Amino acid sequence: MLIWLFTLGGMLLCSVLGATSGAVLHLVLRARYAAQNSWRPFPQLILDDSADRLVVILLNDDYTGTIYVQTAAQVIYGCPNGHLSEQVRVKCTSLPSGVMPTPVFDDSCELWRIHPPPTPPGAVISQVQICLPGADGWYQETDVLLEDGSLWKWAVSGGENREIICLAALGWLLGTVLGLGMGIRVYLRRRKKNFLKG
Repeated sequence: MLIWLFTLGGMLLCSVLGATSGAVLHLVLRARYAAQNSWRPFPQLILDDSADRLVVILLNDDYTGTIYVQTAAQVIYGCPNGHLSEQVRVKCTSLPSGVMPTPVFDDSCELWRIHPPPTPPGAVISQVQICLPGADGWYQETDVLLEDGSLWKWAVSGGENREIICLAALGWLLGTVLGLGMGIRVYLRRRKKNFLKG
């Protein structure tokens, strides 16, 4: 009876330790992934007036893939916000006077646990953040306008719920197998010892 209690206790202990280790591993990997992400510059924006300069980021509409900026001349532009590595320059389109861009969906980060980005590569004069839920994860992006007029992007994403459940389940499974193996080993050793005595 004692051997079975020991086996079950070992399985339970190893299962709990395994699940905890899986959850901790998930947090470590996520922190490492976020730390490795770095700021990336936007392509050079082509405006109608090349002498005009950006003064504020108004909106990042992820649904349409457009970031809206305003210049010192009070002109609002919509600029494609695609794959940064594929373009060196992007042509922005000016909006009619008095037209203010509105997002297709509410991508605000008010109800989210924000992952703070690393220090931007310069003094920030304007920034926007978007937070998007997914079927099995999340996405957060921060766009900043620096004093030198350049735009930079930092983004992080992950399947937090799915990943932590999978890693915890894997840890629980390995812990259960380890605990069962320990119990069987002790049981066989005791049985052999009793056999030699008898």
